[in-house]
Amino acid sequence: MEQIVKMRNRLKEIPSRVYIRYGLLTIPGTFALVLVLIVVQNWVPIPSWLWVALILLWIAKEIILFPFTWRAYDTTLSEVSHAMIGGRGITKERLAPTGYILVQGELWKAEITVNAPPIEKNKWVRIKKIEGLKLFVVPEGTENGIRPATSRSTLSSRPKGSVESNAQVGNQQEE
Repeated sequence: MEQIVKMRNRLKEIPSRVYIRYGLLTIPGTFALVLVLIVVQNWVPIPSWLWVALILLWIAKEIILFPFTWRAYDTTLSEVSHAMIGGRGITKERLAPTGYILVQGELWKAEITVNAPPIEKNKWVRIKKIEGLKLFVVPEGTENGIRPATSRSTLSSRPKGSVESNAQVGNQQEE
């Protein structure tokens, strides 16, 4: 019962334009089903009750799938990924030129944007661009991937709100 209540609350947060877009994009599929039934009707007689049942099952399928697929119809969610540009992440492995970084608790595939030397593990990077599920990064404290001599990016320069404890940071710096 609690899961149903949670699902209803999540569905209340869905913008109305998503419902409209989903509904409009399911219409061609429903028409295709009707056309297939008409073609099949030429070879095998289909009772009218079966027509109605098949169409209702098709509509029920669309309604059941909506909670799982609605995010694909929401164009505002792409703005969330663009909010990551300029954000920071920490390398979880050496970027030479690709590897993985941790951004806001999620692991992302990343690539260095310029012909810079590899970035070692546990160094901060800045996100410059996103293409699909790959982030393009530069070392923290650089604009174009060329590090000023006075800048250092290590775990000791954690961003505000970092969940790592001082003990964890000390252990990682000793490694």
